[in-house]
Amino acid sequence: MQLVERSHQRSDIVCYLPKYEVVVCTECHYVLNKSPSIGRHLISTHLWSKAEATAVDQQFNDKAIRSPNHPNCTWILPNH
Repeated sequence: MQLVERSHQRSDIVCYLPKYEVVVCTECHYVLNKSPSIGRHLISTHLWSKAEATAVDQQFNDKAIRSPNHPNCTWILPNH
């Protein structure tokens, strides 16, 4: 039997980029909407338990997170 480290044991699965005010899933590189979308992503895409996903989601409650669903959101695009 081969032991495989599950991705949800990594504490850095979700990363906040303050310069752009976005949250990124480091496994699939998706930019995530604010809570509760972070937790939903972890549950539906990476098969996390609700308790684990909610705990990670709550870590970002105090962050400014830009979302395409917000009518006043203007995206910051990196300079090329």
